[in-house]
Amino acid sequence: MNVKNENRLNMYLVLIQYINTLPAAILALMPSFSEFFAEFTANVNLIRAKNEVQASSRIGYRIMKTAGKLETVTYAIFMADCITAYALSIGNTVLVKQMKFSKSSLLKKRDTAMADDAQFILSIAIENLSVLDTFGIKQEQIDEFTAKIKNFNNNIPLPRIHINKRKMLTKEIANLFTATDAILARMDKLVDILILVDNVFYVSYYFNRKVVNNSGRKLSLRGIVSDTNGNPILGVMVNISAINRETKTTDKGYYGFKNLPAGFNEITFSRVDYEKTTTQVGTVSGERVQLDVTLEATTNNRNVA
Repeated sequence: MNVKNENRLNMYLVLIQYINTLPAAILALMPSFSEFFAEFTANVNLIRAKNEVQASSRIGYRIMKTAGKLETVTYAIFMADCITAYALSIGNTVLVKQMKFSKSSLLKKRDTAMADDAQFILSIAIENLSVLDTFGIKQEQIDEFTAKIKNFNNNIPLPRIHINKRKMLTKEIANLFTATDAILARMDKLVDILILVDNVFYVSYYFNRKVVNNSGRKLSLRGIVSDTNGNPILGVMVNISAINRETKTTDKGYYGFKNLPAGFNEITFSRVDYEKTTTQVGTVSGERVQLDVTLEATTNNRNVA
């Protein structure tokens, strides 16, 4: 989702929070407004759901691909070192030169080139398996390395598949934004008839409906914390202990973190009178992830309510 649509989605969410606090008497003054608002809310939920699928798919694939490449390269270097030890023991300088691989150089190579080098190392290991037993390579290691190379090769075409899926989701999200804006335009017209009848509501509605440009904020993670009734919770402590980062939610339940490191982080949400919640979220450098959380009131808090 581009920045423009992210800003627009934020406006949708703020507007939904505001309208949900309005008394029924005001809504009754606008014929069909409640029906339009229900459709508007449903569309916004669909946009968020599709955006989360798109983001999680991208993050999940990148993490999986990086992990698979690292595993394959680590095993390749192990095999190359064992073969080098054997080659040195028999004075085979040609084989020593053939095994001149480093972990950093293999990781920097394109996926197909790295896979080809790994396959080459495997072929040498298989060819010399009968004499490599005492140097750390047995059939078990051959089988494991073969499986890692096969798995990595199977994952190489996945970027194109994921790109196509993301393109479809991007188109669906764009269509939903268009449809949602059309519903919003109908809602606006109904609000306009109250400019004289209830000017306070009229001004407040358009204040919440304003799109705020957040393009300058490099948020890695953001979200809304609400209770089981959908009401935002102010002052929730959001903590990422592994990197010593924390923040608190605003009066509308919003929180955000800038420039988080790539990978998985464990996040804790806590506030007096609410059950502490811990979850994990994956982040990728340059990407923005939405994580909304619902907190349950503690027993004492529920009894007071």
